[in-house]
Amino acid sequence: MPTAAKLIAAIFFAVTTMIASELFKPYMPEGYQFGYFTYMNGAIAASVGWKLIGGRAGRGVTSAINNGVTALVALALVLLFTHSFRLMILQSTGIGYGSLSEALQDVAQKMVDHGLLLLNTDILVAFGLGTFLTAILAEAASRRWR
Repeated sequence: MPTAAKLIAAIFFAVTTMIASELFKPYMPEGYQFGYFTYMNGAIAASVGWKLIGGRAGRGVTSAINNGVTALVALALVLLFTHSFRLMILQSTGIGYGSLSEALQDVAQKMVDHGLLLLNTDILVAFGLGTFLTAILAEAASRRWR
């Protein structure tokens, strides 16, 4: 059932992720084609924020912050897998792999490579502050509009 806390969590988590996505772009190789990278990340973040932050709001500030951290870790894993799998599909259409196991190993390797790029200070600060703000606002919304 839609609630104000879910809506606020979805919107703010999507905005946080879109900002972090723009901060991530300079760390990728020159000439990388991003396409709908930022918007796709925002849509995925909105669904994660709706379910994991907004759905668990109303249990106190400490719980809200813990839910925000949980959502951030889940989002990072989902986004890393989604983009790595997408790159694997694009590369496999050009006969880039000899077998299925080679393609799946490449997905895991791309997740690790891109995950290491997420460990830059500006991206971590953007995600940390945005997630904290999202969790606190969702908690406040759940208390204000029941």
